[in-house]
Amino acid sequence: GGFHIDEEQQVNLTEYAPILFRNIRKKHITEENFYRSFVPSKNFEGLFNFKRGAGKSPSFFFFTDNNLLMLKTLKESEFDILINKKTFLMDYFKYVINNPDCLLSKIFGIFKI
Repeated sequence: GGFHIDEEQQVNLTEYAPILFRNIRKKHITEENFYRSFVPSKNFEGLFNFKRGAGKSPSFFFFTDNNLLMLKTLKESEFDILINKKTFLMDYFKYVINNPDCLLSKIFGIFKI
């Protein structure tokens, strides 16, 4: 589905496991600020100053201009572990919900843009 931040911009997203990730992020960021972070025109700085990870198939990542999120592309193998191997995602979800002060990076969503 898509969402509108204003009349001129629409971003179409496919969100994977939306209820699970909404429950993780609700203690950290409002839904409006979360989705606002995806608007391309609000992220020129991040988009043009992206970093590439090291490795055989490097990932593209950047911080949103509002500094609320880091966006990262996923390799197929990472996507497979997170989405197709449901036990990993459920174990991760249970751990971060039950340990809100843990040092694990909080994954607020997995999207196809």
